[in-house]
Amino acid sequence: MTEEQLDKAYVNSFRVIILGYDIDEIHQDEGDVVVFAHNALKRVPTRTDLENLLTYFSEVEDFEKCIAIKTYLDTHQ
Repeated sequence: MTEEQLDKAYVNSFRVIILGYDIDEIHQDEGDVVVFAHNALKRVPTRTDLENLLTYFSEVEDFEKCIAIKTYLDTHQ
């Protein structure tokens, strides 16, 4: 997986978990091949899924997403 694909997977997972996008919306935006950093078929993400998102966005210094993920963790777990 390329860095671009990895980034897209994390962004897609963020959109589904944190922003509440429907997987079908992302399919419409992305086309045939869509990647996620978590099991997008599960209704509820695991704590590990969320921690992985937090780690990734921290590493790429997207701190706005980190704040949103931390807030989600604090209110949903």
